[in-house]
Amino acid sequence: LEDEEVKSWLDTNRKGNRFTFGRYTGRTPRNTSDLKNIQSQWNRLKELKETQPDMYENLKFSIPCTDDNSAELIIREDMQSNPPDIMITNYSMLNIMLMRKREKDIFEKTKKWLKEDESHIFTLVIDELHTYRGTAGTEVSYILKVLLNRLGLNSNSKQVRFLASSASMNKCERTDKFISDFFGAPASTFEIISDEQKTPVKKEGLPELPTKLFNEISKQGEITEEREDEILEIIKKHGFNTYYELADNYQFIDW
Repeated sequence: LEDEEVKSWLDTNRKGNRFTFGRYTGRTPRNTSDLKNIQSQWNRLKELKETQPDMYENLKFSIPCTDDNSAELIIREDMQSNPPDIMITNYSMLNIMLMRKREKDIFEKTKKWLKEDESHIFTLVIDELHTYRGTAGTEVSYILKVLLNRLGLNSNSKQVRFLASSASMNKCERTDKFISDFFGAPASTFEIISDEQKTPVKKEGLPELPTKLFNEISKQGEITEEREDEILEIIKKHGFNTYYELADNYQFIDW
């Protein structure tokens, strides 16, 4: 949605309409005063467009685009007043959002949109579905059901579409039961699309990975978004000032 070709197509065929999206997590800026750091990162990244185009192409979607014609909503206040077409979050933040008043309009406006026309579909996308097992999976499943209820829906509503990805779930009785329990809908209403397993092709001529650096990072335990600066300090000890320098030196984009 932030690709130049997509924007050009929308300008020509959809009168410049944009499908908006936003990342709503603990790191999402609350208001415009919190944008300075993101704008600085984006401007530095754009400088690579001419000098290191491959690096730019592979990293341009890792930082929110602050250009005026961007389809991305960056700050929370904007998303609270004008919910994006696509919202990306995590279950911890979603749980908080469902309990706070400040995000009330996000759910109320979505609920109103759904009521306007039965053809309006709410699509819920879950990444790495296989990781939501056990107690943690039960908690996430409950949060999703609370979300649907907040929107005036349920798991069997005609206005709900579930999409999920997983690299380790194939069609079997165990998978059917897991899907049915997690989403609260009959397994027969889901279609599992499998892919053929392929042997990865190793590229020649690539530098060896910095195993010493990776081992040092792995000793830090769980890596969270809040610990980004802490990990960056470790990277700096190995002679790299930014994540970009590390990625460029070891040609991560070619792996």
